[in-house]
Amino acid sequence: MLSLSALCGGEEKKAVDKREKAAATISAALAIDAHTCAGCERTLPTGAYSKTQLSKGASKRCKDCTAGGASTAAPPHEPLPLPVVAPSRAALPLPVCSKCQHKGLGHADAGGRFCCEWCWAKLEKRRWPTLGGNSPQFKALTAGMRPSSFNDDDRGNKLALMDVGKEAGEECAELERTGALNGRVVLGFDTESKPCFRAGEQHPICLIQLSTRSRAVLFRVKPEVPLPAALVRLLEDPEVTFVGQDIHSELTQELAQTYGLAIPPDSVLELSGAARAAGCLSASVAGYAAALLGVRLTIKSKSLSCSNWSAAELSHPQINYAATDAWVCWAALEVLESADLLRDCHDARPDFFYRGEAGDAAEPAEGESVRRQRGRQPSTAAPYSPHGAVLKRPKSIDSNLERLSL
Repeated sequence: MLSLSALCGGEEKKAVDKREKAAATISAALAIDAHTCAGCERTLPTGAYSKTQLSKGASKRCKDCTAGGASTAAPPHEPLPLPVVAPSRAALPLPVCSKCQHKGLGHADAGGRFCCEWCWAKLEKRRWPTLGGNSPQFKALTAGMRPSSFNDDDRGNKLALMDVGKEAGEECAELERTGALNGRVVLGFDTESKPCFRAGEQHPICLIQLSTRSRAVLFRVKPEVPLPAALVRLLEDPEVTFVGQDIHSELTQELAQTYGLAIPPDSVLELSGAARAAGCLSASVAGYAAALLGVRLTIKSKSLSCSNWSAAELSHPQINYAATDAWVCWAALEVLESADLLRDCHDARPDFFYRGEAGDAAEPAEGESVRRQRGRQPSTAAPYSPHGAVLKRPKSIDSNLERLSL
């Protein structure tokens, strides 16, 4: 019969092996050295440890746990107390691409500089497949996902609709209070306009949507009526980051020119660029929700997107649709800035992400005619599909191959 000390020793060895495996996985994914602290069990870069703790045979405790010469962690035989607030999963920062300056996952080029997935594909001249929101593949991948929207979320979300010209000091303060993300205030941003059905027709923005994880505020606006003072202060605050789809044309161009706003250029973040840097193949709000959040937006429909947003009263589906767009932008950025959450998305939903790896032998994106001009045989492999399905080759390719073999 095994003794109690032998059993405890075996459990402790399993815990050490588990910590070392987690650190090795994150180190390989981010191309940086990382170790798991034996005290607080956080996976941290080497700068968080002293040289003594990094030496061979040391227990590898971070500087926080070894402060004052004693570990701040509870003894191994005592259960650790539950934290009051759940610790952030973004303990490890994502590397910044040397080309597009977005944080993400990727590879190192010949010069040792980090390149995100999008820039790596361009550097290697690889084809970047796009997963459209209306494609049959996207519908098949999202068919089994949980339907969701801002009103359907289970976090007790609150929504407010502000009429034209109405002051919104309380609402803007609530947005700043609930928008904290990685040490700064982040707000999801989107706008809506009256749809255009004639060539050359253009309508001004009539709705501004701002959202955090649990709070959304919709502002109805008109060009002839000044924006609320609290909203102007919020939009011009350099300490607040706004993230959205096509946000530069809507915020820094149209809104800034219409209302004379001074938008700090560093406070605007385009979501599509950050998603591409992480290898996401989708380029729409519904695609980001599926790839990064694992939910299906049931509220997204053509009838709502082309509805009359300048109507005297907005319907409940319209309000939910508008809040959901800004809410997804905030939630997607939360995932894109966390190494752990982003890796979980790659593992759980690989068909939504680029699969190119450094050093593989994939063909560059070029046509059959270019390959013939270079004196090479056409590829006999099945066409590449980002969704794991094998696509059928046209019969014309098979007949050409038979003639070439003769």
